[in-house]
Amino acid sequence: MASNSPPLVLPAVPSGGGGGSLAANFKIASYNLAGLDGQGNIFLTELCSVEQKMGVILVQEHWLSPEKMDHIKNFDPFFTTFGISGMTEKISTGILKGRPFGGGSNSGT
Repeated sequence: MASNSPPLVLPAVPSGGGGGSLAANFKIASYNLAGLDGQGNIFLTELCSVEQKMGVILVQEHWLSPEKMDHIKNFDPFFTTFGISGMTEKISTGILKGRPFGGGSNSGT
C-alpha cells in the first residue's frame, strides 16, 4: 500500500573543502515506491520532473524482477540509474509465489 506522506527532501548544502565557492544546488529524495506499477510510477514521474529540480532520487521497494530492471533504469532520460532487484535469488529457485518484493535504485542527473 502506497504512503501519502511526502518524500524526504534534504535542503541544498554548499560544498566546502578547500575554501572553494562551488555550491551544490539540487535536492535529494528518498522514497519507498511500494511497487513501480500504479501509484509508484505516477509518483516517480513527478519526482523526475524538471520542476522538482531533483539531483538524486533514492528508491526502495520498486518490486521489479531482474528481467524488468530496465523499467527503472530507463525510466527518465535525464537520470542515470543503477539498481538491483530484490527477487533475484527467489526467481532463480523456480516459480515465483506470492507478491513481488524488494529492490532498490539510485538515480542522479
